[in-house]
Amino acid sequence: MCSLLPLLPLLLAWTRVAGAVDPTMPFMEYLDQDRLVCLKWGFDNLQGNITFQLVVNSTGWVGFGLSPNGGMKGSDIVIGGLGPDGSYFTDRHATGKSTPLVDEQQNYVLLSMSENDGQTIMTFQRTIKACDDKDFHITFTVPAVPTYYHCKVLQFPKLNTKHHIYQPQIEPVIENKDVVHHILLYRCPHFVTQTYEYKCYVGDVGDTCFHVLASWGIGGAVFEFPENVGIPVGGDN
Repeated sequence: MCSLLPLLPLLLAWTRVAGAVDPTMPFMEYLDQDRLVCLKWGFDNLQGNITFQLVVNSTGWVGFGLSPNGGMKGSDIVIGGLGPDGSYFTDRHATGKSTPLVDEQQNYVLLSMSENDGQTIMTFQRTIKACDDKDFHITFTVPAVPTYYHCKVLQFPKLNTKHHIYQPQIEPVIENKDVVHHILLYRCPHFVTQTYEYKCYVGDVGDTCFHVLASWGIGGAVFEFPENVGIPVGGDN
């Protein structure tokens, strides 16, 4: 079994959005100018998995690939579709501009496949860390600078009434303690409605999320809430 690839959370921002989202796949990107191919994804650091959902305005078979340079050669590819006998799905790799070859070790798992109103939806999963040399290595490279701040905006489901997040103790799960100096949890204003992941303090939407909810720094221990205290979420604000 593959082990979890260490990731680097340095700065976390939090946003409240107008509608509920799938918490397992908070990120979305259209892969073409005509917005006919939509990719959603999310990762689970504790389980070591990354989940993808490919939504294509087409029927038949669909494919998705991770490339080191944007070309076919060296790409990690999955192909799936619905046939007379049900769904099919294979983990493949490309050696050039030719039919991708089936991997000896099938490391992607098909979670669901459906067609509806001319649209194909394929949901699949793999471990974040590559299990063999045919799989693309998904990682985050720390820039070669003395200090780097990384911002990540996550969508939170809409709550019509006020709720409170209550946890007697909060302690961050950090797998890269040698490079993480501190972590801040922010709340974004209501007009920030899109997921976001990029370096911080560059004058874009991430710079509007500065309402501090929690923080952790080197040497910090478990944070304990009093029994009658929680973090309010939902409602009008």
